[in-house]
Amino acid sequence: MSSARSEAQQRSERGQATVEFILVLPFVVIALLFAVQVAIVLRDQVELDAVTRDAALSASRTPSHQISPAVAGRVAKSSMAVRADHDRVEVTGTRTVSVSMPLFSFWISQVRLSSHAVAIAE
Repeated sequence: MSSARSEAQQRSERGQATVEFILVLPFVVIALLFAVQVAIVLRDQVELDAVTRDAALSASRTPSHQISPAVAGRVAKSSMAVRADHDRVEVTGTRTVSVSMPLFSFWISQVRLSSHAVAIAE
């Protein structure tokens, strides 16, 4: 009798675990999607920082303070503003990133990223 009762209890516990898993699964999936979207935005910010820094270094090495064509190709997705003084070059880069996950684009459709770099003119 006790073995039949323990078997029924085990099936009940397995069913309970399955129901709990099904209830928690959507929240886990949403959290993972959110983490992926944050990683995409952070990757774009790091890329913008690198492009802005490279643009500032490139502009500091030319007498006319123009960004070199090699760096200009990487700047295509961004908007760059170059300001040159007699001893330094400042570059401010901005980029608007669209949120690609449909679940989150309902609340935030675009994120505006910005970066600033200064280089000493050579």
